[in-house]
Amino acid sequence: MSQQWFQNLMNEFFRSLGLNELPPALPVHVLSVDDTMELLLGHEPSGWLSLVAALGGVPEQADAEWYERLLVENSIMGETAPQPTLAVQAGQVLMRAQLPLEYLTADTLKSWVENFLDQAQIYKSRFVTLSADAVEAADTATDSASTMAAMQSLRV
Repeated sequence: MSQQWFQNLMNEFFRSLGLNELPPALPVHVLSVDDTMELLLGHEPSGWLSLVAALGGVPEQADAEWYERLLVENSIMGETAPQPTLAVQAGQVLMRAQLPLEYLTADTLKSWVENFLDQAQIYKSRFVTLSADAVEAADTATDSASTMAAMQSLRV
């Protein structure tokens, strides 16, 4: 899919979020979500759209068991498709998911981003904040209304 297709999709997506000033045509857009996370939306040359979020630094107390949990989480089939994957790069926990551009409309992109951000909050609680309360809270259902509120505060 072409860069123009991607840009048209992004313009529709930004309008659906209520953004009046559209960003310039770029292969990557970075959005700030509630000033707590940055979400990258990137057009791959292969015609795929990637979502990437840095969840935070690897906790100082991370041990082999922490890394094992991260690997196990990557192998579990989730409720959302595509299932995001986790990685560690330069001391940061990253989450990434991809879909072919041809499958996306502004509405499906918005829904995918909402699910991605919900999952990011769960993973952030499980892998960046290691308190027992945070892990327990992450295991409960997420509130889509809070994700919608966060999406309304997206800044380009």
